[in-house]
Amino acid sequence: MEQGEILDFSSRFIDYFTWTIQYINFKKSLILFCKVVSKRRRRRVNKELVLCNVDEITYLGVNMALRRLKASNFLFVLDKAM
Repeated sequence: MEQGEILDFSSRFIDYFTWTIQYINFKKSLILFCKVVSKRRRRRVNKELVLCNVDEITYLGVNMALRRLKASNFLFVLDKAM
């Protein structure tokens, strides 16, 4: 992403805020990059957008990651179901 593209992307957040009147808390917002994105580009985007970079996200108790999930990642779901 070039500088202009990053600023355009961040302006989309501002447009979303003005249309929906919902505040976006960038301190709590996360961004998940695929493996193909270089570290240099990740740092640049994070610097401009002030978002946290993560390798995996837990959503509704299930890990969402770019790597292949194993059975051990889902054991707690089975434990709660039993």
